[in-house]
Amino acid sequence: MPFRAILFLILSIGSLIVGELAIRYQKPAAFHALNEFWLGFSLAATGQDPKAAAVTTIRINEDYEPLALGADEQTSQSSTLTRLDYATILQFLSHLQPAAVGVVPSPVFPETDVFNQTDITPLREVAMRLPKMTAGARLSYSGDGQTPDFAKAPLPIIASTGDLTNVPMVNSLDAPMEPQILANAEAGFTQISNFPVREERNAYLRIPLLAKSERGLLPSFLLVAIAQQRGIPLTEIRADLTESEEKIVSLGAEITIPIESDGSFRLPLVNPFSKEITQVSEGEISDSITVRHPYTSLTATELAYTGRGSETVLQHVAETYASKFESIGENLVLLGFDRSSDQTIAFPNAQQASYLAVLAQAAAVIQSGLHLREVSMPIRVSLFSLFLLAGVCLLQFASKKLFIFSLLLLIVFWSGILITFSETLHWLFPLTPLLISLSLLGCCLIRKKATPPSESITKNEL
Repeated sequence: MPFRAILFLILSIGSLIVGELAIRYQKPAAFHALNEFWLGFSLAATGQDPKAAAVTTIRINEDYEPLALGADEQTSQSSTLTRLDYATILQFLSHLQPAAVGVVPSPVFPETDVFNQTDITPLREVAMRLPKMTAGARLSYSGDGQTPDFAKAPLPIIASTGDLTNVPMVNSLDAPMEPQILANAEAGFTQISNFPVREERNAYLRIPLLAKSERGLLPSFLLVAIAQQRGIPLTEIRADLTESEEKIVSLGAEITIPIESDGSFRLPLVNPFSKEITQVSEGEISDSITVRHPYTSLTATELAYTGRGSETVLQHVAETYASKFESIGENLVLLGFDRSSDQTIAFPNAQQASYLAVLAQAAAVIQSGLHLREVSMPIRVSLFSLFLLAGVCLLQFASKKLFIFSLLLLIVFWSGILITFSETLHWLFPLTPLLISLSLLGCCLIRKKATPPSESITKNEL
């Protein structure tokens, strides 16, 4: 076997080992940057458009100061919001006429706070001005029998078929739900105690979409909120766990969500909705454009800059956030905490995320229908083995057109990857094929070693 072919074989095997280790341990940081770039390029190259995604988060972070009785007097717990705080935030939100609003989760207000000790119900009054909201709840299982709070909770029941054995059982609320919000809200659970969020190998997060109780099968906050945004009756949410290969939850005829046997949704950590997206397209009128925000974010403090006053400064600030405010009129708006203490979910790229951010990403993926999956390890190894074999065969021949033939092989290989992604939404981690491709091109550039001159003795030397 020629030297170039042997070198390519060694480099390719090394590349395969390095790539699989990077996938297994999700390191280093450059590995994730490469994945995000490749995924974005694949979406653009294949024409996959996340236009159906429509999520805006309203983040309550450290910038928001809870209301106090006086300029210098703080509430009993500076990090705890009251009913009046939520009423204020929702009041600003109502000015922008949101399409749908979800509260992650339904807040719990300490009755010891003076702002909560009143017969006036500003939170309920503001909630009634909004479209039907979705209130989140945390559920758990506390033994046999239902607790009184859980029995009274307005959690809807959905129809299902198939085996529900692996779906987690619940029968209690971790915290009571706020009645003033429930006056104009449907309920759905955001989390289940002891339900693992992290998937194996840190490549996915597991978001529970179903839970079973003595009353029946319960839909999650995400299912209820997306149905509310799309105008889909909750009676048209259905779970189908009959198929061994493909288990789904359907929201009417519009949305189909693949789920696991335990009713969870696998959210890839590498997805096109981890950052804000802005889309610009041609409008209905000639020479006009339409700006959309499939995934965007505002803080609760920024939300106050609606420009509803007459002050010039306030109007100027409102113009700064005008494009983001426009997204609220069509997007699913998720309101929740995003403080440093709430950012407890570790992402492989050394970033921390709150559960609000995770739910927003999951909602955007579900809305778009872009359920991305990585190519499995056996298929990856088989594909790279064929590529390696083709490369070795090329390098066997000392041809002047070797480099051109190698380029054609690479074009066919990478085109096949993109076509597969376009048809199946299964994507290939790019590190290994990139290293193998560079190895092939590098070996093509290595010139054939010169044969040492013969030491034969000529007749003149005798």
